Amino acid sequence: QEPYLAPTILFIMKAFLAFCACVIIGVDAGLPDAPTIDNRARVKQHRFGAQGDLVAGEEDMRKIIVYWKKKFAAKKYEVCHGCRIADATGERDMEGGDSPGKVIEVGIDQTCQDNICLVVKDANRGINRFNVRVETSDGWSKWSKHANFDVQEAGFPTHVHDEL
Repeated sequence: QEPYLAPTILFIMKAFLAFCACVIIGVDAGLPDAPTIDNRARVKQHRFGAQGDLVAGEEDMRKIIVYWKKKFAAKKYEVCHGCRIADATGERDMEGGDSPGKVIEVGIDQTCQDNICLVVKDANRGINRFNVRVETSDGWSKWSKHANFDVQEAGFPTHVHDEL
């Protein structure tokens, strides 16, 4: 090999790596920011009608309402209930080709006062984990950092943080 080619090849390799880094950063920069789930949620019993009577046979069931602020230019949202999503990357754990949890679509018209909200009926008692993402004309955001709520009795459940 010619000795003068080594610096040229090294320069080309560095330039290629710099280009790849710019492309990766550029792709992430175009994505919308993920919404942030409010640390406050609401747990209610299953009630029906104007009188708010308990639904027969569902006295022990609970529903949880989670909230987040509207995102400008949102087309729709998705909530992942019970999923394992890494807070650091916003990526869903798909180990083994499947992930625990359920993805629920939430329309921009699903509001509670001035916030977007999701009502999960028959929520499991105990820790319920939520992540949310938004779709805009730029595409889907990454998944948000998770929020955990300890569903027990009606009221305002405690937000509980855990690590993956």
